[in-house]
Parts: sequence; C-alpha cells; structure tokens
Amino acid sequence: MAENIGWSAINEGRSNEENQSAHRRVLANAQTFEEHQSEERGKDLVGSIVKYGLTLEAIVLANRALKNKDTQRKIERYVNLSYLSDSIKGNKQDALNIFGGGRVTLTNLSMNVARAFEELSPFSILRTFNTSHILTPFATAESNFDFSPELLKSQKKYFKELSAKFGERELKDSDFDLGLKYRAGKLLDANDNVVIHNARLTLTEFAGTEPGHSATSNYNKILRRHIAVGQEHGFFAKREIADLARAIPSETPFTLIAAKKEANIGTEWMKSVVGQAVAQGFTMVNEPFGFLEETGGTLINRNSTLFKLIRKYGRINPTANSESTIAELAGGYVKHGAIKLGALVAGYYTLDNASKILGTDGSGFDKGLAEGLATTALGARLLYAETVSDRFEEYREEQEYVAPGSTSLLKLAGFPLAGAMFGGTLAYGRRALPAIVSNDGYLKSSESATRQGHIFGQAVSALASNTFLSDAVSHGSRAKRFATRGAAIGALFALPFLPGALIGESSDDIRAEYLEGKDVEIRKNRGWFSSSTPIEGEGIKYYTKNWYQRLMAGNKDKILYGDQDTKEDLNPFLSPLDYLRNPYRLERMHEEDMPYPVWGMDVSMGGWAGKGFQLLAGDIIKPDLINPRMEKLNEELTGGNQEEGEFVEAQEATIIPTLSIKQNFSNKEMSLIQDGKTTSGELAKYDPNTEAANYMVSSAMDFVGLKGWVASGVLKDFGVGTPDLKTQYARSGEATNIAREFEAQNLGGMGGAADVIRRIIPMSSDVTGDRFNPLRNTVSPEWLPSGSYFNDFSKGAFWDKVENGYDRLPGQGYETWNPELSGIDPNEYPDIHKFKILSDVAFGSNEYYQMYEKMQDLYRRKVGGEDVEMSDEDASRFEEIYIQSQERSRKKRFFEYKTDADLEGISMWGKMLGSIWESTTHNAELSTERLTFFRPAGKLLHQRTAIEDYVKTQLSDGDTALWNKPYKHFVRPFIEDTYKYVDPEHIPEHIQERRNVDNYFDALEYYKQMRIYRKSVNTNKYEAENAKRRASKTVYGAVASGLDTRQDVESAFGALSDNERAYFASFVNANEEDRDKITRIVDDNNTAQMYRMLWARADAIDNGGDVASVIQEEEAELIDDNRSAYQAYQSSGDSEIGISFREYLQELRAATLIQDATGIPTEDFVGWDPRIDIKNVKLRALQLSKEDVREYGFWQSDEEDLARQSYILNEDQVTTQLNSIKDTRARREFQTSLLIKDQMIKNGIYAKDVRFSNTGFGDQNINIG
Repeated sequence: MAENIGWSAINEGRSNEENQSAHRRVLANAQTFEEHQSEERGKDLVGSIVKYGLTLEAIVLANRALKNKDTQRKIERYVNLSYLSDSIKGNKQDALNIFGGGRVTLTNLSMNVARAFEELSPFSILRTFNTSHILTPFATAESNFDFSPELLKSQKKYFKELSAKFGERELKDSDFDLGLKYRAGKLLDANDNVVIHNARLTLTEFAGTEPGHSATSNYNKILRRHIAVGQEHGFFAKREIADLARAIPSETPFTLIAAKKEANIGTEWMKSVVGQAVAQGFTMVNEPFGFLEETGGTLINRNSTLFKLIRKYGRINPTANSESTIAELAGGYVKHGAIKLGALVAGYYTLDNASKILGTDGSGFDKGLAEGLATTALGARLLYAETVSDRFEEYREEQEYVAPGSTSLLKLAGFPLAGAMFGGTLAYGRRALPAIVSNDGYLKSSESATRQGHIFGQAVSALASNTFLSDAVSHGSRAKRFATRGAAIGALFALPFLPGALIGESSDDIRAEYLEGKDVEIRKNRGWFSSSTPIEGEGIKYYTKNWYQRLMAGNKDKILYGDQDTKEDLNPFLSPLDYLRNPYRLERMHEEDMPYPVWGMDVSMGGWAGKGFQLLAGDIIKPDLINPRMEKLNEELTGGNQEEGEFVEAQEATIIPTLSIKQNFSNKEMSLIQDGKTTSGELAKYDPNTEAANYMVSSAMDFVGLKGWVASGVLKDFGVGTPDLKTQYARSGEATNIAREFEAQNLGGMGGAADVIRRIIPMSSDVTGDRFNPLRNTVSPEWLPSGSYFNDFSKGAFWDKVENGYDRLPGQGYETWNPELSGIDPNEYPDIHKFKILSDVAFGSNEYYQMYEKMQDLYRRKVGGEDVEMSDEDASRFEEIYIQSQERSRKKRFFEYKTDADLEGISMWGKMLGSIWESTTHNAELSTERLTFFRPAGKLLHQRTAIEDYVKTQLSDGDTALWNKPYKHFVRPFIEDTYKYVDPEHIPEHIQERRNVDNYFDALEYYKQMRIYRKSVNTNKYEAENAKRRASKTVYGAVASGLDTRQDVESAFGALSDNERAYFASFVNANEEDRDKITRIVDDNNTAQMYRMLWARADAIDNGGDVASVIQEEEAELIDDNRSAYQAYQSSGDSEIGISFREYLQELRAATLIQDATGIPTEDFVGWDPRIDIKNVKLRALQLSKEDVREYGFWQSDEEDLARQSYILNEDQVTTQLNSIKDTRARREFQTSLLIKDQMIKNGIYAKDVRFSNTGFGDQNINIG
C-alpha cells in the first residue's frame, strides 16, 4: 500500500492551529488533484483499450471480408506476393498455397509487406524484428504441402522425435520413403492417416541469393529456440534443423512445429518469440566487447588474435548459448556477472592500493591506479607537444583559423566516413530501387548486390592478401565496394588537413587545461554518434575543470568520505563487516548537507537484476528507514510525540500517513489554488515496491533492445513501466548511484559501448530523474536561490542540485580550485566568486541579476577610472565570467564563410586550405544521409552558416534521428532535403502549420494583454504596466514597440521560440546579400518585418545616421499606407491612454488572425484570466490533437504543470480548434502560392518564389520571384 506524504504552501509565523488548518486544506486539494489524475489515467486507459480494440476489430473485419469470393478474386488479381514467392523461390500460387491455403489472407499480405520492409530496409535492419518469421506459423494454418522423401530424410531424427512427443504414433522408415503430407494443420502419412493432429508448417530460413543456406538468407532464430527450448529436442535433431538448408540446397527448407493441443501451438510459439527477444538482449550484454568487433572488423581481419581473445575471454556468462532458456540466461547473467564484477572490483582495488604504496611522488600512481595511468598519458602527450607540436604551432593555428575544426582527427574522420556512407547509400539504392520499381521481389537485385568483386582491382587485392587489411580492401559485395571506394575518395579530401591535425595542441595549451586549471566547456549531447548534431555537442551546459583536474582533485570523495580510510570502510565490497555493522554511517555523516527523507539503497548496477537484489537482499542488508527529521516535521503539524533522533523503521504501520511540507508557490499560483482553478499537485509518497517494479519493467525493456522499445510503447499505453520519481521520496542511495555518476560524466555513446552499458546500468530519465526532497540542508549560503521555484538550493542534497556540484558549488570542492577561499564561510565569499558561482549554477535567477548589476556597475566605474572596490584581477575575472555567460547563451555555433578582410595576412596555402575546407564541408551533408541514424558529415564535419543551419533544421525536421519516428526523422527529411535542390527556400506544409499555431497563440497572448491594459489603465496602474510589458514579449508586441530601445530588442529576442532564438544574433548582423533570403525563409507574419526593422536601425547607426529619423519615416509610411485605420485610431481615444498607432494596428492584425482561426473567444474564456498563461492553453490544444509537443518547445515539466490546471483541461473554445488554427490565412496563402507556381510552370515560367506580404502593417502584395 502506498502511503502519501503531501506538501503545501505554509507561510512562516503561522500558529500551530493555522498550520494544521492549511494542512487540511492542501490535503483536500491534493485529494481533488489525485482524483482528477485518477480520472485522467482512467480516460487514457479507456482510450488505449479502444485503440487496440478497434485495431483488433479492424483485423477481424478484414479477415471476414477476405473470405468473400468476389473480394478474394479482386484481391488475387491485383496483389503481387513477390516477396513471399521469392522467399521460397516459387511463384505467386506457390506462395498462396504455402502461406494461405491457396487464397489471399490478411496474414500473408502482412507477411509480404514485412518481407519487403525487411529486405529493402538499409542494411536489412528491420530483420531484427523477425516479423515475417513470427507470422509464418499463423499463415500456414490452412496450407497444403507435401514433404518429399529427400526433405524428410534430411530431418529424420527431428521428425521421429516430433512424432514421438506430439503424434498418434512414431514414424517408421517407410514413412520417410513414401513421404508425408501437411494438410491444414495436420501431418498425414501417404495413406492420409493422421500422424500429428496439431502441427504448423514453417521453414528454417527464407531464400537467399544462393541455393541453400547463404549469407543473405533470413535465418529463423525463433524456430531454433522453439525447437531447443519449447519442444525440448535432442542435440542431433536440433543439428538437423540448423543444417537443413545446407543438406537440401535444391529445396526450400520446410519443417514442422507441433503441440499436444491446438491452442498450445500459438501460445508456445509466442513464448519462443518473447524468449528470443530477451535472449538477444542477454547476448549483447554477455559480450560487452562485441561492439569492438562490429566497428573494427571492417578494417581489421575478424580472425585476428585481438578478436579471438575478445571472443574467448570477453563473455560474462561462458555457458550461455543460443539454446539456453531464459532462466538459464538470467541465472548465468546474475551468477557470472556477480562473480566477474567482484573479481574486477577486487583486482582493481588490489592494484589501486599497490599503486598507492609503490607509486612515487608526482607520478600520479601515489594517488591511485587511474590517477597514475592518466598522469603517464598526460606526460606522453606533453613530451610529444614539446618535441613536435610547439615547432609547428603557427601552422596549426593558421589551419584552424581558415578551416575551423580541421585540426581534429575525429573531425577529419568525417570525410572518409561520409564517403563510405554515400557509397553505401548508392549501393543500397541500386539494390532497393529495381526491387521496388519492377515489383519482382528482391532476389534478382540482391543477387547482383551480393556478387563479389575486387574493390580496387586485382593488383591491390594481391598486395593486401595475407595482411590485416585483406578483408578491408581485397574484395566484397557491391555495398562494400561502393562504401570502401567512397571512403577512399573522402580520405583524399582529408589529406591536405592531416598535417595540422597530426601536429596536435601546443604544450602551453595542454598545461593551461590540464595543469593550470583553465575552465573547459561541457556541451549538451556530446559524444553521441547518431543524428546530425555536432559530435562535440550543442550549446554549452556549463564550464568546469577538465577531467584530469577533477580526477586528481577527487572532490566528490573528499566531500562524501573525508579520507580514503573512511571511503574503504564504507565500501561493502572492501569492508563488508564494517558496512553491515553500520550501513547508515554515510547518512549520519551528511545529515546537514545531504539530508534524505528515506535512508536506503538505490541500486542501478545490473539494471533489473540490481533492483531485484535491492528488493530482496537489500531489505535485509540495509532496510529503509525514515529520516527522523521527517518525523519532526510531522510533529510540528500534527502534535506527535516522536522523540527527536529516534529512527522509525519504514514499515506500513510506522510510515507517516500524511505530512504537508512547505512548497514554493508564487502568489499567482496560490490565488489560483484558492479559487479552485488549479491544484497543488500530487502528494509525494513512500512506495518503494511500485517504484522498483516500474523500474524493473522499464530497464528490462531497455535490456531487450528494439523489440523492448516496441513493447514498452504498448505497456506505457496501459500505464505500466513508467516510474513517477517526482512523487517518490528521495533516497540516500542516490548519493552513490553509479547510473547518476555515469550520467554526470557526459560520456556520450562511447564509440558504441553505451549501447551495452545502458543495458547493465540503465540511465534513461525514467530511472535517473529527481525524486522529491523537502528537507532543508544547512550548507546552502544565503546568496544562492532558495524559497523560489528556480532551483531551491536550500532543500535536499546540496551537492546534487546541479551536475558535478561537488566541483561547482561553494564549499570544499570549489575551494580546491580557489585556495584563497579555504576556511572562509561561503556566506562571506568575495562578491566576484559569488557572481561566478551564480552565473554558473543559477543563471537567470533574481539572485544572479542582482549580483550582475552590482558587479557590472563596479566594473564600468573601474574602467571609467574611478577608485572602486574591484581589483584588476577581479575585473579580469568579471570579463571572463561575462564572456562565458554569453557563450552559454549561444545554443548553436555557426561557421560563416570567410571574407577577404577575414583572410588578410593569411598565406596563400592557408587561403587555399580555407577555400577547400569551406567548399567541401558546407556541401558535404547530402540528403541521402538523412536516411540513416549515423550521419558522418553532419555529425563530424557539421560546418553550416546560420542560414544553412536554419534551412536544414527549421525548414525540415531538424537533426534528430530516432528509430521510433522513421517517417518524421528519416523519410520526410530526405524528401524535403532532396526537393531543396530544386527550391532551396521551400517551406514544407507541416512547418507552415507549426508556424500558424505559433502565430495564433502569439496573437492571442498579445490581444489578451492589450485587453487587460485597456481595462486596468485607469484603475490599476501596476497591472496595466505589467500587461504592456507582457504584450511586448510577444512577436506582435516586438514589432509594435518600434524596437527603438535596448529593452525592446531584448523583448523581441525573448518573444521568439527557443529554436528561432538561436539564429537571432546571426540574422540581426547579416550582411546585405543574405538579408533578402532571411526574410524569405523566416515566418513572414511578423518575424521578417522585425528583422527588417532591426536592419534599418543597424544601418542607420553604421552610416552615422539617426535611428529616430528612421522611426519617424516608418511611422509616416505606416500612416500613409493605413489611412482608414489611422482615422479610426484617432477617433478611438487610444492615444490618450498610451496606445501607439503601431500597437493599435498590431492589435487589429492579431484580432483578425484570431477571428479567422477560431473566432474571438467569449468573456468566459479561461485564458482571459491574467493569472492563466496562454502557453498552457496552447499546450492543451496540442495534447488534444495528439501533436508532438516537443516540437513546440514544451517538455515533461510543462505537461506536469498543466496536469494541475483543471480549468484549462476543461476549456473548449480554443483547445479543441487546432485544425482550424493550422488552417489560417497564412496556410491558405501558402497553398495558393503552390497553385500559382504550378500554373506559371505550365505556361513556361519558373517562379522561384511566391510570397504574400503586407510589410507587417496592412498593405497586401503578391511578390513573384
């Protein structure tokens, strides 16, 4: 039973009676929320049941329709089962006989589609799902097939065992001489006597490009498991089935499966399907170094000593094989995994301790094994730098300047990899297109694709023979030939830049970063090889010391344990007896700085197995305890008599039933709660069993892989396998949780190793999210944010409030980098250090801005020559902090083409290198890359101007590449990128629809705030000013402001969506040649006009003109173009209440757009309430229409916040009208532009561009380029 511990907003200084009253109100409020959430979950469950029920009903109806003779004749006439017929090397009628009893069925239609996708998918990756094999026994239920004597004798032992287990009698030798018959689920002898009543026809593998078993055949791994595990056949019988295709190369390898009862056939088969899926997960985990063979096997002979050693010693469970049961695999995984993990840990600590004893001072080994190896590597790198790099540093610096990124070997690898990917894609096209166009199946195209040939000619093959490169460059299939040749061509482009990359960093740069403590940037999503985002990551998350500095400092260990002896005493592997005597020692040590509501384990190592250990053994080794401070909070509210410091074992009878904890709500939220328009949220609870069960389901799905991901989608539809950590109490085990530690290291994909590691140590947000922690720590200084909903540093485990907080937050770790602060109370830190920390961990908070204004004022006065309390060193630090803050605000990096002025002073060779680099890298991302998850040109080279990046990501589906959205992330971007070769500025319809949605809600927000302003301007000046300020933070308001002050420009920047904001600085500073293109690719409702206005002001300043005169000219033109509107404005009296003509016009435009889409909402529209955020109305509209809310900049936290907004959840004037909002005038103009283009093409005129515009203020033009 889950017990709730709630929270509420309780004002300081209340009496006990008032607190208890507030407590009761919030509990009632939370109960209402939970009832609502329960109702919503019920609706979702019903929706899922309906969805899957309707799917099932559609299948039933389709099957019924196919039984109609007229329908059957028509279907047979038009349906081509070429992929099924090719799979058995027969014709269409053969396919119908084998997979449908002579007629078309829904199952054989599905099988044919599945076979097409399996064979035509890149690298045949969809074979992974085994869909066609799964369907085979169901498709053959009504089939007829005759087993020839030759086919039977090739599997004689298997059939004898099969008849003995499931038949009416055992088969005799005469049966094998005469042959057997399969008729509609029964096995008959030559005299039509039933041998096996309940059987299904299947086959060991589909046909490949050669007779019998070949590398291109699709082997039935499910059947292998079914025979070995499900039917429990002997060794020789299993061997016969495995070798069946080789034994009878002239025949299709058909065989049977059987069961005692008819109903058991499908059940047992599906058990084998699930078992094979799970077994594949175990296989990947069992061979954790297998990825090395996958990645390196293309260049190095797979039979080399290295790979032999990996295969021999790199397995966790040496007894596991393809026929092991799931219980054997799981047991072996746990048993051998625990033994080998223990051996690794013991071995490492033995070497580590020996290193500390034997290591000499300064070697690094005196601190430990990892530190010693790292120091040795650093020493070697410094030696190389001093010997080689320093001599050629000027060359390297010039190359890096003219060709950014070209001095990185990883970046240069993008050339051959992009070439290989392009060549491989061409080969794939040569294989797939004929099969698609000719409708003749896949075998013909596959045969030519798999035909072996020399990659670089016979001479090269001869030279490479008997070398480790022989497999890579001698001969291969078409895909290998094309890919290898593409890689070779790509490598030629990399050659000119190789010298600069081989030179390496200078010794000064290495010392600055590794030895002198220079801050390094930590970027988002770095190191991941999928998608087109740069390999070094996107925007900067934060700055900190580099990995070597942090390793040598060991700040986390210092803060957590104090010294090495304590760390070893608290390690259950090294000191099990000490640990068992006092498993809560670490919790007691950190009651002040890291208070946790629950003292207990939080195991992540081993995934589902580790969590199972926590549930079973953990409750004995370290049972959960409730922190006594939670009891104290309960006493304050309920008047309990619990003694302070007394621990309560966390059993149902002693768990605090309800407890309201002070929660940070704004005044606006509190007023909405009191009015019943929102709720305080779901009560936190102590429910470890449900949390652990969901964790185990989620991690088990990750463990299985692609099939697990598919299954998890279905389970989540029914509310299974989704841990809701935010409503669970934080556990002390989080402090030493290895998954959280891995996540904090930002290691990315680790060259393919992450796919294995995530199965052993799950690291998804579902299992490493933040739990609820209401306890106040005592170490957070007063100047960090607290009592706010930015990030309350005063509550919970202080060091975990930010990533790598041990190094970045005030205290012992920060003082390691700044020894002058040692021994100083963080509350007394000098302001420059407070500013540095705030800009790092609390950028954007009120505390940050207050300190920024103070430091900026001191800096300006110092630069102006005044005598202020800021040293030269502090001024230099302020500049560095400010620059870092600016860099962090840049979400993307762009690489504009170098101008002649940029290249002044550069050598001729340098200019030539720059020209080659720009011309190749800016054009390397071909549309074919969009078809795969690995996009080397986009990932490694990634050289784009701001306009190029905008077209690539904002006029398409971005750089993301996730397998769960194949059309959105692969097919559609490929089509759109390909079309851009014809029309580079083409705006796809789905992008225009998204813009229309954004425009509508931007207009609604502007209209709402102007409405509030009008109502309150003469009654509530404060509210009126707030409304004007909020109106200016919309794109409508930005244009209406005139953009004549710095504040207006900042508001314009803030009004843009997160995606658009990344381009603002580059577009504002665009040169004359690029401006026209920018206005054609950005949204022309307001954004294009905003940029025109900013450019006009920038040009006036650059030319020594007056911005005021530019504004006057604009306003005069505005009035001249909108005479009737201006007359209405003058008679309205709006000028008397502070509304400008620009604002008046924008309000009219906003009202027109709203009216056109949904009509102006009535007075009872909940969004008119000043406390209700229009963005939540937008989110609800997107949810109701099943849109991907992430595309619109919403995240899970936004959805959780919306779940409390009961009034918005029931709103229906706007939220139900998304289709109408998408189909606004802008979309109709977009469709009209396509019609105009088509009509002009028919008349021999190519229209590059058709745009409808009103210059932002009313006049309507059609511009045809």
